[in-house]
Amino acid sequence: MLDADGSHWSFQGVAESLDSLLWEAVPSAFVERHPGAGIEESYGQPATAIPCLDFWFYLESDRVVLSWEGYGFVEESHEPSGDGDADGRALAARLAAHLRVALPGTSGGT
Repeated sequence: MLDADGSHWSFQGVAESLDSLLWEAVPSAFVERHPGAGIEESYGQPATAIPCLDFWFYLESDRVVLSWEGYGFVEESHEPSGDGDADGRALAARLAAHLRVALPGTSGGT
């Protein structure tokens, strides 16, 4: 799904505390794909001068928080149901909607 976005996302790893997962995108590619995202305005500089864009999943005992750094995206949380497949699909659907890409196995997206 992140590959479908075209912003050159790369997985950066799991925090030492094991409570968060980090992906980074190339800012210039993200701005090209999402010109109205306000990235350059948020950082006050052109995308080519921004080192990276971070997207986090923060794993808490009662919820998972989706968080973007430098993107006009309000943090969003998901309360886990205990069904890993269902929770994964729900989080993927939220991410796909924000990136305007299709979920794997569907023809949605823009």
